[in-house]
Amino acid sequence: MVRSRFWKSQRRRRPEKATDWELDLDQIPSDEELSPAFLGEIDETKLHTALDALPDVFRVVVLMFYFEDLSYRQIAEQLELPIGTVMSRLARAKQHLRTSLTAEAEQASSRRELAKR
Repeated sequence: MVRSRFWKSQRRRRPEKATDWELDLDQIPSDEELSPAFLGEIDETKLHTALDALPDVFRVVVLMFYFEDLSYRQIAEQLELPIGTVMSRLARAKQHLRTSLTAEAEQASSRRELAKR
């Protein structure tokens, strides 16, 4: 799921001339980084909990973008916001989710390590 979301985000970027950019392979997550062990086995319940914890202004944009498959422009039109605001809210929402889910994964990993001892 994370890999498909990454590729979707890459497709949504504006096209650029091939001479204007260089491919940064470090930006593409490896299979190990996307494995359930690395992600802390994020399940649907954890994702819903993290989404519920988001402030409303961020949650609405995430739901419209990922679950309704709307473009930045469509979201901006429906919410009557500038497209830059939609983009920044989505970026901030993803950072909140990343932080929340990573913290949860680290806690779960620590609990597993303690249980092994």
